[in-house]
Amino acid sequence: MQDRIENIMSQIRRLPVDERLKLIQRIAADLTPNAQNPMQHSLVYGKYNRQDKMSTEDDFKLAEWHPSENEMNGH
Repeated sequence: MQDRIENIMSQIRRLPVDERLKLIQRIAADLTPNAQNPMQHSLVYGKYNRQDKMSTEDDFKLAEWHPSENEMNGH
């Protein structure tokens, strides 16, 4: 992966500045969610809000990650 990125970067460095700017604009547009790209969705505020049941402290304790010694050492 790193080799691919370095290869792409070496190609980009050979472009004139105006073409680099166009490339940046196109990449930024590709990363911005919009109607033209249905695969990207922005978060909807309150979509999962449930008024009838609030999270309890027990819910948070259950969700906590308690890594083992092996996980802490990258195994």
